[in-house]
Amino acid sequence: MYHPALGWTTYLCWFAGTALMSAGFTFAAAPLITGGAVVAVAGLAAIGWALRQVLYHVRPGTAALYLGRK
Repeated sequence: MYHPALGWTTYLCWFAGTALMSAGFTFAAAPLITGGAVVAVAGLAAIGWALRQVLYHVRPGTAALYLGRK
């Protein structure tokens, strides 16, 4: 339903973020936990943007930054 690149971006961000946070918890390294959380939030932003495009019927590649603009 949305651009395939956003799907891969989301997948890679969530996978990498989860892996970093797991390593951080395993080795008790706060920077890894924080870094993993930042990467996972980037994945959430990508999926949020993709869902916004679907809800407002924006075609992939179209620059629609404001609500209501198509």
